[in-house]
Amino acid sequence: MKRFFVSVGLLLAAASLVSGQAAAQTATKGPLLDKIIFEGRTQEDIGLADVAAGRSDLWNSPVNGAAVRALPDAVREKLDLYGSTGMNCLSLLLNPCPNAAPYTVTGRDGTTVFNPFALREIRFALNFLVNRGRIVDEIMFGAGVPLYTPVAPGLPNSSRFGLIASKLGFTYEGNEKKALADIDAAMQAAAALPQNRGRLLRSGQWWTYNSNPVTVKFLMRADDSTLRLPLGRLIADQIEKAGFKVERLEYDLARCRSIWAQSDPMDYGWSLYTEGWVGGPTRAWWGSLVAQMYAPWFSNMPGMGNAGFWNYQNAECDTRARDVTRGRVKDTADYYDKLLAAAGIGINEGVRVFIAAQADFSAACAARFRSRMIYGLGDGLDTWSLLSADVKPQKDGTRTLKMSFFSKADTPFSSAWDPIGPGGFEDHNSAVMSRACSDQELEANPVTGIMMPLRAAWSGMSTKTDLAEDGTMAGRIDVPPNAVLWNAQDQRWESGFIYADLEGDDSSFGYRKSGSITAFSQASFAFTFGTWHHGRPVNANDYRYSLALPYDIACSKGPDDRVHDEEYAAAVNSRLARTRGVVFNRDATITVYGDAAFPADKAELAGLLCPSLMVSASGRGAIVPWEILEAIKAIVAEGSESGTVYSYNSNPDFTEVDIRNQACVADIRAKLQEFAARGRVPVALRGFITPAQAVKNYRLAIGFIDRHGHCLIGNGAFVLDRYDVLKNTGVLLANRDPAYPYAKGYFVKTLATSFARVDAVTVPIFRQGMDLMVDVTVSQVAFPAATARPAPRANVKITLMGDTETSYTATLVKSGSFAAVIPARDLAGLAPGSYTLIVEAALGGEAGAVDTATLTVF
Repeated sequence: MKRFFVSVGLLLAAASLVSGQAAAQTATKGPLLDKIIFEGRTQEDIGLADVAAGRSDLWNSPVNGAAVRALPDAVREKLDLYGSTGMNCLSLLLNPCPNAAPYTVTGRDGTTVFNPFALREIRFALNFLVNRGRIVDEIMFGAGVPLYTPVAPGLPNSSRFGLIASKLGFTYEGNEKKALADIDAAMQAAAALPQNRGRLLRSGQWWTYNSNPVTVKFLMRADDSTLRLPLGRLIADQIEKAGFKVERLEYDLARCRSIWAQSDPMDYGWSLYTEGWVGGPTRAWWGSLVAQMYAPWFSNMPGMGNAGFWNYQNAECDTRARDVTRGRVKDTADYYDKLLAAAGIGINEGVRVFIAAQADFSAACAARFRSRMIYGLGDGLDTWSLLSADVKPQKDGTRTLKMSFFSKADTPFSSAWDPIGPGGFEDHNSAVMSRACSDQELEANPVTGIMMPLRAAWSGMSTKTDLAEDGTMAGRIDVPPNAVLWNAQDQRWESGFIYADLEGDDSSFGYRKSGSITAFSQASFAFTFGTWHHGRPVNANDYRYSLALPYDIACSKGPDDRVHDEEYAAAVNSRLARTRGVVFNRDATITVYGDAAFPADKAELAGLLCPSLMVSASGRGAIVPWEILEAIKAIVAEGSESGTVYSYNSNPDFTEVDIRNQACVADIRAKLQEFAARGRVPVALRGFITPAQAVKNYRLAIGFIDRHGHCLIGNGAFVLDRYDVLKNTGVLLANRDPAYPYAKGYFVKTLATSFARVDAVTVPIFRQGMDLMVDVTVSQVAFPAATARPAPRANVKITLMGDTETSYTATLVKSGSFAAVIPARDLAGLAPGSYTLIVEAALGGEAGAVDTATLTVF
């Protein structure tokens, strides 16, 4: 079967979006669109047919390649498809409890069972037992790529991760014979342990423990019938070949989550789970993703950071991932050493095993658009798409986009609209809404992944780092006495202390007095404030509050502290500990001192240091003003008018905050009324605003809620005007406030670019004693037009992966055609077998497009 991929090329130069605003001060502000009408559709095929017929302009839900293939030609030819590889990633999450000999767990009923996935060797062997090629070909119908790490091939700097997989011997087809042999060897060694001798035996088809078949409980997503359910069934068949009986638990998302995320791994209610990941914005640097997928401190591994559960631990991975995400690196080489080491540990540990990335598509009605939208090369249609969408105007000159997306019968939004907790705005449709209404300070360029200014620009950046004798980084910038942090214990802004991991193992964060405070880096940030959607200007006090709130929630102030939330703390503590002090300058700029260094990219360092209005533990929530955040904190900690007990997370014992849910909105509104009646000023803002100003702000928020029926009061390019729960429809209006910083069409002009694409790699048959000439076909692709022509120039490199990595530069033969010679002397020492060739192409200094080919040595 032919496999088709979404090729990704990358341009290094990130445009500065803050510059050039002065010339557009008198232009109409906001996006090209005036209005977006959105609605849910319960059937994907009907949604796509509506787009083809012009009844809808855009299907903004991911569609897999199989569904695209199945469309009638008459429908498909009317669609403009936007594709991405890496948006829909599949992995297996394994329960490794107890992750130590003798590899048994005892349930609450006293029954002891043997967990084969407690053995690292068996977890790792799944990489060979699974035939990724079969999954791509049969389940994804060729529309996807194998995935060995969290980073999909073709994304910026992805080749470095591909090298890890290549060195470990991972292949497209897997190696069932090797996997079964490795699993059997590991089981034989476990059976020889004194505790298991005579109890763990191979008896016929199955391994048995205490005469019962060794059984693994496989959670499969039954509500994903085209992807994760067949994936689970295929892998279950493979696992049974190893002699483990598979209990197939085919449940929907809610039931699966209640087991793998909300139960103690020690209870052995699950053994493995078919995970699905929606890719985020295009990235150039992958530290946070590696930490999220492999480092236990991120609270995304079995146990989920719940203090009452057994939790998977790996101190070495934690240390390296923390250093990378906190910027504790001395140079680019150190960054990659630590990043790839953390990834390597995670891959070898096999607690999360990546399987494949599906090529997904969104569809636009080709006849309705005057030009193609900007989109993320890593994640497809995104916020930039709505900002740059240019549909043909109506008779009155207004531009209205009719957007539809997949929806269950009751709602298109499957996660709570929680702007604080780690699970808020988790589903695709909710993320679309929150990002359309929220402007962050810095955003990743959709093509390069490089951070660029959006609402904040940095200056005065400096970094001074060195290695201490123990190998850790040592700060060299003195933090001045007027730099403060929010002291959640004493509820005041204060200097002379730091927020730190007090025990050195990420288990106990708190405040520590310090006579002398140093930092690795500093930078000052100037903000383009704009106006909140309820009419109040954004100002420095919004940042003051958003800097304080995470400490309030993360820091436990005693057993009766209802503001504190453990899951939130686990997700943000490392981020909070990075900040060593902030100075609120009189000119409304903020200077930040932080334990972060990023020698490879100052823009990325700015992203680590920059204050943000987003307080979400996940980093994907909505931005809302402090009035709403203060009311949310109050209904959680102080109680609500309705009596509902709220939380910032999905703990089933409570109700998660949801600023779209009408009952929650009513409780937030009641709390705002209470604040207004009392003239309440948040503790973090006392002395900075008056009670009268606070009351005015509360009334503005109440007015917005009364007009729009929700609490998503953003600062972004679109305003959520209304959402009808019963009809599954809503309206977004363009933010035309003169204070909005960007004029119509600005992003289209700024982000249009070109990049390289590798179209073909031709490897001739190996002949002993002869040079090998590898031919590469490269196109230059205009973005976002998606038109291509043979590249008149490009930097093309081919790397041969053997015992060592050897690279060769390709030369231009003619436009679009390049060739590199691998000398016979370099081939002479290769043992018979298959070797990977990694091909990279770039127009300039960007990370470039990446493809692979195979060289077979006889």
